[in-house]
Amino acid sequence: MKSFFVTATDTDAGKTEVAALVLKALAMQGYTSIAMKPIAAGCELQTVSTATETSQQLRNSDALTLQKNATVSLPYEQVNPFAYAPPIAPHIAAELRPDPPTPSVASLLQAYTKLTKLDADVLICEGAGGWQLPINQNEYLADFVVAAQMPVILVVSMRLGCINHALLTAMAVKASGLPLAGWVANQVNPEQMPFYQENIASIAQRIGAPLLAEVPHFAVSQGSCNSASNAQHPPAQAAGTEKAHDQWLAAELAKPQNMLNILGL
Repeated sequence: MKSFFVTATDTDAGKTEVAALVLKALAMQGYTSIAMKPIAAGCELQTVSTATETSQQLRNSDALTLQKNATVSLPYEQVNPFAYAPPIAPHIAAELRPDPPTPSVASLLQAYTKLTKLDADVLICEGAGGWQLPINQNEYLADFVVAAQMPVILVVSMRLGCINHALLTAMAVKASGLPLAGWVANQVNPEQMPFYQENIASIAQRIGAPLLAEVPHFAVSQGSCNSASNAQHPPAQAAGTEKAHDQWLAAELAKPQNMLNILGL
């Protein structure tokens, strides 16, 4: 099984959108996939029913996006083992709520290792926030990625400041000893940033990793691959966005050099 860790230049850069598109691309090319979001904050209580009981449990829309788009169906707790309600830095949220306990590199690695033993071709693991995210008083999410030895996919939010953010994040990833497998230029705003192509060229010239794809702004939201996110929009609009995703992916995968074969798949 190959694994990739999806990080970004900052919060709301479109990690989930890109991770979901990669998962959909894998499925379209016949690969089986597993998804993981080790830590999530900003979760909401949802009614969850099993064969024996119905209860209120925390669920994160990003994690649900990944769960939906992976081909291997897993219980939510395996996709997102650490879920917190406050929409704040996870290590602070963990201090406010003793259940689940504060995450550690060891506990995240244990959850990840269990997934790697399942039958799938690729595991896509999405981070939280940016690269240098604290998970407790002494450790960072990046420490877990290093321990798991996952190549990194960097999502760059294409807006003012993106060159600096992209290069600083790339430097940190490389300094950790991990390979930067590639980067994705993600247009998070409806209006393309001024001098977009010049910014793409500036990053590409300096970052030392291949450009995997340029993701356009999709109409509904930058999290619209998710059924929970789609619930906020009219069904026709959500269906239109899903169709746009599929059409864009089909065009991308038809290219001789597309995101999957650049990643060695």
